[in-house]
Amino acid sequence: MANEDKYGNCIVCGGRVSPRLVQKVCSRRGRVIAILQDVPAGVCDQCGERSYKVTVLKHVESMLAELRKSPKRISLPVGKYAAA
Repeated sequence: MANEDKYGNCIVCGGRVSPRLVQKVCSRRGRVIAILQDVPAGVCDQCGERSYKVTVLKHVESMLAELRKSPKRISLPVGKYAAA
């Protein structure tokens, strides 16, 4: 596994963390604003705790900014994570 895929041990239980693509529910002020699919994350094999790289979270924030520019709608926006 490449070095950039390593997440270390779980900060909650100390278990092994494996790289995966996950669905990330994004919310602000307690309201769901978007659901992003295929977001790279480290997921603990024992407890399921997720961890994200800083670069991934920055990219998610820029994606959310773009989604907020789109016209208001009742449906929930769903985006697919695409590496910058």
